[in-house]
Amino acid sequence: MPPFSFRSFVSICVFTLTAGQALADSETCYDDPTQWMAENGHLLEGTWVTQSGAGSLSMGGQSMVLPVQNEAFDAIITWNGGAMEITSTMVQGQFPLTVWDGPRFNYTPGAESEALGKVPDMDELEILHGCSIRMQPQLHSTGTYQEPEGTVEFNLYLTVQSADHMVGVTKGVLNGGQGVARRWITFRK
Repeated sequence: MPPFSFRSFVSICVFTLTAGQALADSETCYDDPTQWMAENGHLLEGTWVTQSGAGSLSMGGQSMVLPVQNEAFDAIITWNGGAMEITSTMVQGQFPLTVWDGPRFNYTPGAESEALGKVPDMDELEILHGCSIRMQPQLHSTGTYQEPEGTVEFNLYLTVQSADHMVGVTKGVLNGGQGVARRWITFRK
């Protein structure tokens, strides 16, 4: 398989969830998460440290494990009257960041993730946080950027755990489907 790099986008992501960090504060649990965003979304503005967690890459009919990456990168969220954007030098761009009210996202990287060891699934995250993921603000960003290998279309899904901690998953698709990478991510202020 030829060398493959989603370094630009996948490198802005991390998973550092441990039982000791137990997402136990429920400051973002609301019957209507859009209410939290309306009242507190401006608190998300600022510079976030992001790191890549475990994930998977499927390319050319083969799948492989993407290990946790040790390097952290900055992402900047701006808030302008309720409209948010996320900027990262790793993906060389600024992209809209909107409230997600679509289907519940799947945090599990895929079947090949068994080699990575246990990562929490959605139900476990709800137990750790003390409320349904659907009661917490969820955010989404999408866009494209250029890599040496071609064009990457990405989707970023985040759950706001607090004003200084978000977890989620990112999916990058190379050249319309030539390769697909998914990773756990953590954002911390």
